[in-house]
Amino acid sequence: MVALYILSAVAAVLIVLFAVSAVRAVLVKKELPKGAAVAEGAESGYAERLARLIRFETVSEKVGEETDKFERYYEVVRATYPEVFRHAERIRVGRSLLLRIRGDEASLAPILLMAHADVVEVTPDGWKYPPYSGEIAEGKIWGRGTLDTKGAFAAYLSALGELLSEGKRPRRTVYLLATPDEEIFGGGAAEACEYFKEKGIRFYTVIDEGGVITDGQLPGVKCGTAMFGVVEKGQGNIEFIARSAGGHSAMPPKNTPLARLGALMADVDKKHPFPVRFSPELRRMFRDAAPYAVFPMRLVFANLWLFAPLVKLLARKIPALYAMLTTTIVFTKAAGSEMYNVIPDKATAVANVRYIGFCQGTEVRKVLEKKLKKRGIETNFISEYEYSEITSTETPAYLELKARTEEYFGVPVIPYIMTGMTHSRYLYPVSDAVIRFTPFKIDKEQLKSIHGKNECLEVSSLTKAVGFFKKYLKEI
Repeated sequence: MVALYILSAVAAVLIVLFAVSAVRAVLVKKELPKGAAVAEGAESGYAERLARLIRFETVSEKVGEETDKFERYYEVVRATYPEVFRHAERIRVGRSLLLRIRGDEASLAPILLMAHADVVEVTPDGWKYPPYSGEIAEGKIWGRGTLDTKGAFAAYLSALGELLSEGKRPRRTVYLLATPDEEIFGGGAAEACEYFKEKGIRFYTVIDEGGVITDGQLPGVKCGTAMFGVVEKGQGNIEFIARSAGGHSAMPPKNTPLARLGALMADVDKKHPFPVRFSPELRRMFRDAAPYAVFPMRLVFANLWLFAPLVKLLARKIPALYAMLTTTIVFTKAAGSEMYNVIPDKATAVANVRYIGFCQGTEVRKVLEKKLKKRGIETNFISEYEYSEITSTETPAYLELKARTEEYFGVPVIPYIMTGMTHSRYLYPVSDAVIRFTPFKIDKEQLKSIHGKNECLEVSSLTKAVGFFKKYLKEI
């Protein structure tokens, strides 16, 4: 009888919890933003101007191998967007291109628009059009850098150029920054930040690469969404070292260096070693996405207080989502003997670790310590970058950009955790609102093309982005 009462009580509690959750899911539902009746505008040579930038190869140069390549590239930029340069002051900061365009209201805090001039190396095989051709075909501009991030820089410059050619200026003073070393974790953005600090310049907002507008970016959210990156994961590269006396492969002992490293790699791959948890930033992402999700997922997103364990379980099947819940680790390099018949006296493996805020360098070392000690493995932390500072979604600049994006594109804005790193992480000392977003509408294949093959951007998407920035800079 007592057991029956207990079961009845449990059932009643579950029914109440589900009822409360269902009501919350119904109440949070929202209609999609209608979007303003914004004229698309005609393509005014935007594609051809971007194509000129693509045709100038700007693969990152290693430290010590610098040439004047980027200065020559900046001259191409100058020749392509002469109206901007007629009104801009160039500020010399390292090897970056930094421009200042005076706004109409000098008392207002300025805006910083960021991009990077460098691109990653290309394997030319498998490209539909040559990677540095800047081919305009099938309604798209093709080539390395169209999305990452010469396209964004071209949109900034075209918007400003049109404003200036019409005899108008942006409302706020605008700084444009293109760095030559983002892809190799160089110091271009840090140098610029030091300049801004020395001059006492604080920005209303900083806009850099990150989120875009596309469909299906979150499970259960079928509509297009504009993703605003408000924080970046950190990164560490850890070298794991196993040693032995070496020897001939004809008489192998147990637990050779490569075997011990292999056991470690298999262990880490089989059972994720780091804590999985919802950060406040991730809870905000789900909260803002819930109104636009289909009902089963809306029920879950709107009630993480109840369904968080379920989301953690589901996320294991979605790498992009799981990476926002935890510190990730993946082994990317390994080395042993250079001879087929020699047991190495030293073998190494390198893992790339992406830090979430609650599990960074010190915590990672503690988690790995036991696994390493029992296998006699040493570590060398090659490089480390902490979880970045966080942009509040309540800052006026964030809310303003959000409102204007929803109005212009007719899609909801969702904040998210960037799992990659950008140069904008260095700008927090000079702005409370560092937002990683490029207003390009792209599809999943284009997302895959970043650092891959067949990188391209629709001409219509570039045109719309130019229109957005022109309106934003004129009015903000």
